[in-house]
Amino acid sequence: NDNSLVYFLTVNVSPNFEGRGISQRMISLSMELIKQRGFKVVEATTGSPVMKHIFEKNGFKKVVEIPFRDYLVNGISPVPKDKLYTAWTKDL
Repeated sequence: NDNSLVYFLTVNVSPNFEGRGISQRMISLSMELIKQRGFKVVEATTGSPVMKHIFEKNGFKKVVEIPFRDYLVNGISPVPKDKLYTAWTKDL
């Protein structure tokens, strides 16, 4: 069992419950569990400004930031081109 890496794939909260700190609490509780289980590194990616703030608040370091205008699927940008896609990492 290789407990070296955890990757946050997505964190979603219903629009009806946004702004209540739920995403922050989910990440915080997840980080506690991840540490207890002996994982060494946590990685995440996001295009959400809210999640960028939450990852920074939880001690994640920015690895790379890529403009979505450079992200194409079959030659088409699937998201607004003014957004940024950011990769994050945190050593435990």
